[in-house]
Amino acid sequence: MTDVALQNAVARAAEIERYIAQRTEEIEDLRQSVEDAREHLEKTRNFILTWYEMAGIQPPQSAERVESTATQAPTRRPKNPDREFVVDKSLELIREAGKPMPRKELFDALAGRGVIIRGKDPEMVLSTMLWRSQDRIVRLPGHGYWPKDAEFADAVYYPELDDILGAADQEPEDGVIADEEGDELPLA
Repeated sequence: MTDVALQNAVARAAEIERYIAQRTEEIEDLRQSVEDAREHLEKTRNFILTWYEMAGIQPPQSAERVESTATQAPTRRPKNPDREFVVDKSLELIREAGKPMPRKELFDALAGRGVIIRGKDPEMVLSTMLWRSQDRIVRLPGHGYWPKDAEFADAVYYPELDDILGAADQEPEDGVIADEEGDELPLA
């Protein structure tokens, strides 16, 4: 009986995680759509004012209001999850898979669990988070990300010998790191 209850709970948790991920993505899409509409509205209103100015005609009062309350509404960019949380979830997924996970696969699996990472290049943001946590997770070239404290013979990775063998890559993936928005940052 316990096995069935546990299986049902695990299945339900996965279902809820998918639901959260889908809704979170929908919300982000709606936010982006509203932001795009605000930008378009501002451009249109600016065009109207410029037209009146070029025509030498006094605009009606309604056209003078380029900035409305709708365009002034605060647009807070959603924050990314805490790096430690992302690393914890990443390690959980990698251990479940039983093999290293490439960045894209890990990114998609995190999203499937409701862990949404945003930015201009969200996968690069994930890479940077993981690179900054080299005390817990390593990247094995040709294989993917892996727990720092676990050996992986296929990549000749043995934690206690890595200083000698150097199987884990110490450089960020693609040689680039990014801030939370996905903007590239210098390595220095």
